[in-house]
Amino acid sequence: MGLEAADEKPEEAFSVMEPSREDMRFYMVVFRSKRREGADSKALYAADAEAHEEAKRSGGLLMYWYGSLNERRECFATCIWKSREDALRATKLPKHIEAAMLASQMYEFYRLEKYWLTFSIDGEPRFEDVNGIIAHI
Repeated sequence: MGLEAADEKPEEAFSVMEPSREDMRFYMVVFRSKRREGADSKALYAADAEAHEEAKRSGGLLMYWYGSLNERRECFATCIWKSREDALRATKLPKHIEAAMLASQMYEFYRLEKYWLTFSIDGEPRFEDVNGIIAHI
């Protein structure tokens, strides 16, 4: 090691030890739905907001995004978690259970999709179906 290393700061040494983004893997849950005509949107949004707050407090929730209802009453929502275990733990919480119980009343149909979210060396997201199917979204 030459003297040029003497100019480096200690924190720069630790940066090479941190995992690179392409080594990270997150758990992503996608909720696709078609809302019933006449569904109680206020009750649905209130239950969703309470479940979201509860999930944040439980730990592991990195991001939650809820799209707008389209003209066909379809909607898309997604959560990104640090781990699958964090997501599974949140499904057992009281407010999540209450919100899930509204599903049969509020939706004509819904589907849960589960992905492993990783990033390429260039930072591009990659989605791998938990069942092993690759998806390019």
